[in-house]
Amino acid sequence: MPGHRFQGEVTVRAGTSAVNGWTVGWSWPGSQTITQSWGDMRSGSGANVTVRNETWNGSLGTGASTTFGFLANGAPATPVATCAGLRSRHVLRPSNPSGPRGGNPAGSTPIH
Repeated sequence: MPGHRFQGEVTVRAGTSAVNGWTVGWSWPGSQTITQSWGDMRSGSGANVTVRNETWNGSLGTGASTTFGFLANGAPATPVATCAGLRSRHVLRPSNPSGPRGGNPAGSTPIH
């Protein structure tokens, strides 16, 4: 949908063992595009998104967490995220979808 924007914040959490480096990936179901991100190193093209840790947030002790976030254009969506280094898979949900002119999104979606 032209003019729609949304913000997402994702929590990456180590489970029962520490991790040294993590990757989260997903495919948008439509024409969504990320326009800005923070707390991550993003790559990918088109509908495919890959997010990797920065040098300062890649090592997570048992049960520890970090977050990354993004601003995106298009209709808010709920893609399934895959997590390398974390050994699980969860649904990525937009924080608080906003209307055609943006809004004040907030929230968090854990990815374990």
